[in-house]
Amino acid sequence: MFHISEEKEHELRHLVETTKDLDYDQVAEIAQQQLPKFVGYKKINNPYKRWRRRGHRKMFQWGNWKRSIPEGMIKDKYKDVNTAYVVDGYSALGSYARVHTFVVFHGKRCVVKMMEADDADFFELVTQVYLFQECSKLYSHISVPEIFFIQRGNDTHSTDVCMARGNGSFLAELDGDNLLVALAHVLRSLWFLQKDLFFMHRDLSGTNVMVDFNTFNTTFIDFGMACVNPKLNEHSWQRYNESFYIPEENSHATKCTNRSHDVCTLVAWLSVRHPFLQLEHHQMKRRLREIVNASPNERAKSPLRSPKQSPTQFTSIKPGWSVGNELNTSTHSPDGRHWWVFNMVEFPMEEWYPENMMTRLLAEIPFEHWFGIRRRWSTLDDLVDDPENKLENPFDAYMPKLKVYLDDGREGVVQKLNGNKLQIQIGTEIVDILPGECSTVDL
Repeated sequence: MFHISEEKEHELRHLVETTKDLDYDQVAEIAQQQLPKFVGYKKINNPYKRWRRRGHRKMFQWGNWKRSIPEGMIKDKYKDVNTAYVVDGYSALGSYARVHTFVVFHGKRCVVKMMEADDADFFELVTQVYLFQECSKLYSHISVPEIFFIQRGNDTHSTDVCMARGNGSFLAELDGDNLLVALAHVLRSLWFLQKDLFFMHRDLSGTNVMVDFNTFNTTFIDFGMACVNPKLNEHSWQRYNESFYIPEENSHATKCTNRSHDVCTLVAWLSVRHPFLQLEHHQMKRRLREIVNASPNERAKSPLRSPKQSPTQFTSIKPGWSVGNELNTSTHSPDGRHWWVFNMVEFPMEEWYPENMMTRLLAEIPFEHWFGIRRRWSTLDDLVDDPENKLENPFDAYMPKLKVYLDDGREGVVQKLNGNKLQIQIGTEIVDILPGECSTVDL
């Protein structure tokens, strides 16, 4: 993927084996600087044979169907193997990259990300390639975009990467029950990624995780701040810097082992989009303050002491302090409401591990969605060995035992899912009913 020759590989291996103090910038620079530039770009307005585009609007039409970026047959003239065709009008600007969000390469719908920091780019792209390979092998429901090419950009320290488009909707585009259902599928995916790969995204928001409501697959993107540590080494794979995640020995930031961090970050980001998540955010802040106050970890508390020590410090511990008290939320463009979580990587909270958050979240989701969440709580091997998903399932341990009213007026407690029905205990009797034949009891 990086076009590393055998000679360069030996050089990089030697550097990795002899580098001290977690400073791998030189390794990254060597890997990036030798990238070739071999794919050209050509701007076009419409790559499709049948879909028509009206002017430069982000909308295509075929008969009565309208789509922003449809699946469709690509014109033969846009299949040159050495050209990426950039569809005009589809672009975005991030903190460290410009993105063409609709590109055609080898007849596939893609994204081209033009990255602007060599050392950070190297770690991000290696992480993405690794996660793509592992997710493809291990899971039927967790995706990371495949990378099609990496090449030098036009600027001195820029790298262009072409990758597959994700399928589905970003969580930032959802609300109501759809948002909570999507979040449940994301929590389940985080549970797997933590269990198998000791993965932390560390910048998770509503704009970098997607859920496809046709398949309920989740897709994660943007791994610039991520870490991964499948063998639980002392040092995880990541770009080490001190902006948020200070690389101290034997720390959660270095080992990649805080299981609540991604959940807290995502809930904080989404908190304004749903009352349940807003309540979770408030509870999270109060609990975090209790944990920090009670913690003997002075090394982790030191960067949070008052007065504010850096632009990336969003909480200051002082008399009467509150979590996120350095965030400016009174302006027209407030600081990111989730950034305070970045300062708290050394303080995991068990209540917000994915499975524990799932227990509370399921109580807010209609029963009919529970079955899909349980059915997909499986690996590729599980689906082969247990096609009807009747064997013991982690979902069963995390499922809340809710009180319900049956349509006939009786009251019972949900015990488990049985096929497409809920198993309800009513006194000493067990009955199986369809989800639509009962309603939850408000407590």
